[in-house]
Formats: sequence, structure tokens, C-alpha cells
Amino acid sequence: MIPAEKEPPAGSALQSEHGLFILGVERLPSRSGQKIMELESTFVCPYCLQLNTAMVDVSAGLRQEYIEDCEVCCRPTKLMIVLSPDLEEAAITADIP
Repeated sequence: MIPAEKEPPAGSALQSEHGLFILGVERLPSRSGQKIMELESTFVCPYCLQLNTAMVDVSAGLRQEYIEDCEVCCRPTKLMIVLSPDLEEAAITADIP
């Protein structure tokens, strides 16, 4: 869990015209040339505005959507994930379901 007081990296958090928060994804280091199957990602809860961490399964497709509870306030958050074709970058949009 990322501490609430930690700020996201500069330029990684955006607020769209719909009030959705989009954050970047961080690659986990690979082990001895193994293919990376998960990306560690962060998103801002639309209720409490706290930073959360989510693991993105790259084998689930380039576009994913699911509900995940906030680590801080425990409210359900709809996550919409878009992976790059090379599976090395992604964007998460968090919204109220």
C-alpha cells in the first residue's frame, strides 16, 4: 500500500473533464528474462481522493474493466484499464460505478 501522504510522480496524475483520474503504470522488474505478466499500477479513489495500488494482469487483454475496493475508504471503484500493444505501459481510469 502506498502511503496517503506520498505524492504521485510529476505529470502522472490527470483529471479529465468528467472528473476521472488517470495515472501511469509502473513495470515490475522481470526475473531472468521471464515475460512480465503483471504491472503495478496506481489510481486515485474518486470518493476519498487517496492513492491506491492495483496489479494489472497483462494476459487479460488490452482493454479491461473491473470493480476494486479502495484500500482506504473501502468503497467500490470502477477501474478501466488500457494497455499499450507492447504490454509495457497502461492507463487506469477510476470512476464511481
